[in-house]
Amino acid sequence: MKTSVDAELPNEMILRIFQYLDLQGLITARLVNQRWRGLVPFAEIEEARKTMLDFYMDLSVSPTFHRTREWVKKNRKSFNRETYILKLVAQYPSLPEEYRLWVLEWPEIAVIGGVWPGLARRAYLKEHADGVNIRPGTNWLSYPQVSTMAYADFHNQTIEAIPGILIWSQPDYLTWLIVDERKHLNGKLFHSGITEYRHLLEGSLGENKLQHPYDRLTPSWIAYLRELWKAIEEADKGLNLASAPNKCGVNGTEAATPIPFVIPEVQHLAGIAWKRRNSSETTTWMSGIRATHSFDREE
Repeated sequence: MKTSVDAELPNEMILRIFQYLDLQGLITARLVNQRWRGLVPFAEIEEARKTMLDFYMDLSVSPTFHRTREWVKKNRKSFNRETYILKLVAQYPSLPEEYRLWVLEWPEIAVIGGVWPGLARRAYLKEHADGVNIRPGTNWLSYPQVSTMAYADFHNQTIEAIPGILIWSQPDYLTWLIVDERKHLNGKLFHSGITEYRHLLEGSLGENKLQHPYDRLTPSWIAYLRELWKAIEEADKGLNLASAPNKCGVNGTEAATPIPFVIPEVQHLAGIAWKRRNSSETTTWMSGIRATHSFDREE
């Protein structure tokens, strides 16, 4: 049902209003009435924000999403979003736009998979996580560090240091967000699966090709979150949270046996800080990588 004010506004004016709304504003606008809901998809809004909105609306109709909100409510903590972004930009200026907007505008109650700067840095073992409320591994986003990765470019036959943010770690793989300013690198997610080489990217990112089958790429931040959510929904099918034992301490009650976790020390963060990329430690590390790649052209 239209309000009197709404009835007086032409579609063009409403669409112009939508252009100035952040993600939360767009989510709210869709709830005003059927007319506004139908107009939102036609608004000229930033592509990264539209991608987030589409993902949020897909989440909002998932039964798994609603069942997993209690864990998020119990474990989230406040943090200053703008300050967090400023700390990263001070280390490297080219944050991927999807990631930047996600940190600034994503509703914290809609966090999935434990990936959020406002969740504690805790390491959960595989046997202690249900894969739905809690995934095995460590969320590193609470510590805003741009780290140094190594990129062996098989197309240009060069080896160089590139900047990345460690997102998630498990004993058998790491997930990195590449923040290098070059368009064919910026914003891609690198999933690396060999212990001693998990900070080494080998292949040709300009062609989206990697050298090894145990590594893979995801093209963007929201694409990564969609992959993550698909895995969570698959895990939920096997777990059936509605009838499973309350091992995660959700649904307003404490777990019978709380899930043990450890708080990883920052020095265990994979990758040397980007601001130390010219240190002797980094130079030695890069020299070791060059020694294993005969195509390297650098002296």
